[in-house]
Amino acid sequence: MSADLHLHIRTKELTDEDFAEFFHNTLGSKYNLLDLEGLPEDPSIWTPKQKAEYQARIDKQIQKAQDRRNQEKDLPYDQTFSAKLYKKFSDSPNIWIGSVSWLKAALFDDNTTYIPDTVAKISELIGDSLPILTDELIGQIIATFDLPNNTVKKNGVWNGKGYELAHLDDVKVFLKQHKGKQIFTISW
Repeated sequence: MSADLHLHIRTKELTDEDFAEFFHNTLGSKYNLLDLEGLPEDPSIWTPKQKAEYQARIDKQIQKAQDRRNQEKDLPYDQTFSAKLYKKFSDSPNIWIGSVSWLKAALFDDNTTYIPDTVAKISELIGDSLPILTDELIGQIIATFDLPNNTVKKNGVWNGKGYELAHLDDVKVFLKQHKGKQIFTISW
Protein backbone atom coordinates (compact mmCIF):
# COMPACT_ATOMS: atom_id res chain seq x y z
CA MET A 1 0.00 0.00 0.00
CA SER A 2 1.36 3.38 -0.93
CA ALA A 3 0.46 7.00 -0.41
CA ASP A 4 0.81 10.03 -2.65
CA LEU A 5 2.65 13.17 -1.60
CA HIS A 6 1.00 16.38 -2.81
CA LEU A 7 2.11 19.99 -2.59
CA HIS A 8 -0.83 22.16 -1.54
CA ILE A 9 -1.35 25.90 -1.56
CA ARG A 10 -2.89 27.52 1.50
CA THR A 11 -6.12 29.28 0.62
CA LYS A 12 -7.87 31.93 2.69
CA GLU A 13 -10.46 29.30 3.66
CA LEU A 14 -7.82 27.31 5.56
CA THR A 15 -7.45 28.79 9.04
CA ASP A 16 -4.74 28.15 11.63
CA GLU A 17 -7.32 26.12 13.55
CA ASP A 18 -7.96 23.99 10.46
CA PHE A 19 -4.24 23.19 10.23
CA ALA A 20 -4.06 22.33 13.93
CA GLU A 21 -7.05 20.01 13.61
CA PHE A 22 -5.99 18.40 10.33
CA PHE A 23 -2.40 17.65 11.35
CA HIS A 24 -2.84 16.96 15.08
CA ASN A 25 -2.40 13.20 14.62
CA THR A 26 0.50 13.46 12.17
CA LEU A 27 3.77 12.21 13.63
CA GLY A 28 6.43 14.87 13.47
CA SER A 29 3.91 17.65 12.92
CA LYS A 30 4.25 20.86 14.85
CA TYR A 31 0.51 20.48 15.52
CA ASN A 32 0.74 16.99 17.06
CA LEU A 33 -0.22 17.35 20.71
CA LEU A 34 1.05 13.88 21.48
CA ASP A 35 4.61 14.53 20.32
CA LEU A 36 7.28 14.62 22.99
CA GLU A 37 7.99 18.31 22.47
CA GLY A 38 9.65 19.70 25.56
CA LEU A 39 10.04 16.24 27.09
CA PRO A 40 13.01 13.86 27.19
CA GLU A 41 12.78 11.15 24.50
CA ASP A 42 13.02 8.40 27.14
CA PRO A 43 9.77 8.37 29.14
CA SER A 44 11.42 6.27 31.88
CA ILE A 45 13.28 9.39 33.07
CA TRP A 46 10.28 11.74 33.06
CA THR A 47 9.47 13.52 36.29
CA PRO A 48 5.96 13.11 37.74
CA LYS A 49 5.17 16.61 36.44
CA GLN A 50 6.27 15.67 32.89
CA LYS A 51 4.20 12.47 33.02
CA ALA A 52 1.16 14.45 34.13
CA GLU A 53 1.71 17.02 31.37
CA TYR A 54 1.84 14.33 28.71
CA GLN A 55 -1.21 12.53 30.13
CA ALA A 56 -3.10 15.84 30.07
CA ARG A 57 -2.30 16.18 26.33
CA ILE A 58 -3.65 12.70 25.69
CA ASP A 59 -6.76 13.28 27.80
CA LYS A 60 -7.48 16.53 25.98
CA GLN A 61 -7.31 14.83 22.58
CA ILE A 62 -9.52 11.94 23.71
CA GLN A 63 -12.12 14.27 25.19
CA LYS A 64 -12.19 16.42 22.08
CA ALA A 65 -12.74 13.36 19.85
CA GLN A 66 -15.47 11.97 22.15
CA ASP A 67 -17.27 15.32 22.26
CA ARG A 68 -17.24 15.60 18.49
CA ARG A 69 -18.47 12.01 18.04
CA ASN A 70 -21.34 12.66 20.43
CA GLN A 71 -22.33 15.86 18.62
CA GLU A 72 -22.21 14.27 15.17
CA LYS A 73 -23.38 10.71 15.83
CA ASP A 74 -26.60 11.09 13.82
CA LEU A 75 -25.18 13.11 10.93
CA PRO A 76 -24.40 11.65 7.49
CA TYR A 77 -20.64 11.48 7.02
CA ASP A 78 -20.46 14.30 4.47
CA GLN A 79 -21.92 16.68 7.06
CA THR A 80 -19.43 15.85 9.80
CA PHE A 81 -16.63 18.14 10.86
CA SER A 82 -13.98 15.71 9.59
CA ALA A 83 -15.54 15.38 6.15
CA LYS A 84 -15.86 19.15 5.79
CA LEU A 85 -12.29 19.66 6.98
CA TYR A 86 -10.87 17.06 4.57
CA LYS A 87 -12.82 18.65 1.73
CA LYS A 88 -11.34 22.09 2.51
CA PHE A 89 -7.85 20.65 2.30
CA SER A 90 -8.46 18.47 -0.75
CA ASP A 91 -10.04 21.42 -2.60
CA SER A 92 -6.95 23.59 -2.09
CA PRO A 93 -4.80 23.94 -5.23
CA ASN A 94 -2.37 21.03 -5.27
CA ILE A 95 -0.09 18.93 -7.42
CA TRP A 96 0.95 15.31 -7.08
CA ILE A 97 4.68 14.93 -6.40
CA GLY A 98 5.08 11.18 -6.17
CA SER A 99 4.16 7.88 -4.62
CA VAL A 100 5.67 6.72 -1.35
CA SER A 101 5.21 4.03 1.28
CA TRP A 102 5.96 5.59 4.64
CA LEU A 103 4.53 2.48 6.36
CA LYS A 104 6.71 -0.05 4.52
CA ALA A 105 9.76 2.13 5.08
CA ALA A 106 9.06 2.13 8.81
CA LEU A 107 8.15 -1.55 9.03
CA PHE A 108 11.17 -2.77 7.07
CA ASP A 109 13.54 0.01 8.20
CA ASP A 110 14.26 0.69 4.53
CA ASN A 111 13.73 4.26 3.37
CA THR A 112 15.76 3.73 0.20
CA THR A 113 13.40 1.14 -1.27
CA TYR A 114 10.11 2.75 -0.27
CA ILE A 115 10.68 6.53 -0.21
CA PRO A 116 11.92 8.30 -3.34
CA ASP A 117 14.60 10.84 -2.41
CA THR A 118 12.57 13.57 -4.14
CA VAL A 119 9.53 12.85 -1.97
CA ALA A 120 11.59 12.64 1.23
CA LYS A 121 13.41 15.91 0.56
CA ILE A 122 10.27 17.85 -0.39
CA SER A 123 8.47 16.53 2.69
CA GLU A 124 11.45 17.57 4.81
CA LEU A 125 11.72 21.01 3.17
CA ILE A 126 8.05 21.91 3.50
CA GLY A 127 5.92 19.58 5.62
CA ASP A 128 3.34 21.59 7.53
CA SER A 129 5.61 24.57 8.27
CA LEU A 130 3.74 26.75 5.71
CA PRO A 131 6.71 28.48 4.10
CA ILE A 132 6.17 31.17 1.49
CA LEU A 133 6.86 29.90 -2.01
CA THR A 134 9.87 32.02 -3.00
CA ASP A 135 12.26 31.75 -5.94
CA GLU A 136 14.76 30.12 -3.57
CA LEU A 137 12.25 27.50 -2.37
CA ILE A 138 11.09 26.87 -5.95
CA GLY A 139 14.72 26.23 -6.87
CA GLN A 140 15.16 23.82 -3.95
CA ILE A 141 12.01 21.90 -4.91
CA ILE A 142 13.04 21.67 -8.56
CA ALA A 143 16.52 20.47 -7.53
CA THR A 144 15.00 17.50 -5.69
CA PHE A 145 13.96 16.05 -9.04
CA ASP A 146 17.67 15.57 -9.83
CA LEU A 147 17.98 13.18 -6.88
CA PRO A 148 18.08 9.47 -7.71
CA ASN A 149 14.91 7.41 -7.40
CA ASN A 150 16.36 4.33 -5.73
CA THR A 151 12.93 2.83 -5.14
CA VAL A 152 13.27 1.13 -8.51
CA LYS A 153 16.00 -1.10 -7.09
CA LYS A 154 16.13 -3.65 -4.30
CA ASN A 155 19.67 -4.37 -3.13
CA GLY A 156 20.97 -2.72 -6.30
CA VAL A 157 18.87 -4.92 -8.62
CA TRP A 158 15.99 -3.63 -10.76
CA ASN A 159 12.74 -4.85 -9.21
CA GLY A 160 10.52 -4.07 -12.18
CA LYS A 161 8.62 -1.33 -10.44
CA GLY A 162 9.29 1.59 -8.20
CA TYR A 163 7.51 4.59 -6.82
CA GLU A 164 6.70 7.07 -9.55
CA LEU A 165 7.36 10.80 -9.53
CA ALA A 166 5.55 13.72 -11.14
CA HIS A 167 6.74 15.26 -14.40
CA LEU A 168 9.06 18.11 -13.49
CA ASP A 169 7.60 20.45 -16.13
CA ASP A 170 4.15 20.16 -14.53
CA VAL A 171 5.60 20.89 -11.10
CA LYS A 172 7.49 23.94 -12.40
CA VAL A 173 4.30 25.41 -13.89
CA PHE A 174 2.41 24.85 -10.63
CA LEU A 175 5.17 26.41 -8.49
CA LYS A 176 5.54 29.49 -10.68
CA GLN A 177 1.76 29.95 -10.78
CA HIS A 178 1.61 30.02 -6.96
CA LYS A 179 4.81 31.93 -6.16
CA GLY A 180 4.38 34.15 -3.08
CA LYS A 181 1.77 31.90 -1.44
CA GLN A 182 2.11 29.57 1.54
CA ILE A 183 2.71 25.95 0.66
CA PHE A 184 2.42 22.66 2.57
CA THR A 185 2.50 18.93 1.91
CA ILE A 186 -0.06 16.19 2.50
CA SER A 187 0.33 12.46 2.00
CA TRP A 188 -3.03 11.16 0.85
